[in-house]
Amino acid sequence: FAPAGREPQRDYVAATRRVILSNDPRAIAAAARGMAQRQDFTPRLGEIRVPTLVLVGTEDAISTAEEMRSIASAVPGSRLMEIAGAGHMTPLEKPAEVTAALAEFLREISESGRATGS
Repeated sequence: FAPAGREPQRDYVAATRRVILSNDPRAIAAAARGMAQRQDFTPRLGEIRVPTLVLVGTEDAISTAEEMRSIASAVPGSRLMEIAGAGHMTPLEKPAEVTAALAEFLREISESGRATGS
């Protein structure tokens, strides 16, 4: 959660914290190792041929807006949408904005005929 979003979303923040803390520490460690060891497919982003929306919160400290801009620029024809004031938990922090962004993107690709990858 972005710092400014923590107070208005305190129930979500508390629920998220409970879920994270209820996990087995070994499982969290294994997940972290898996993420650290995963193969880097960044060089293949240019091969993507389907409509792609890159959605990021402007306050995301984990997957930063700068990183997502780089990804969007590497995916041909992709669309980047930045959600102001949101952190890494963008759908929980700004659900109305995320829903609107997704609806707009789906409408655009439907109207353009790109929904099938054409």
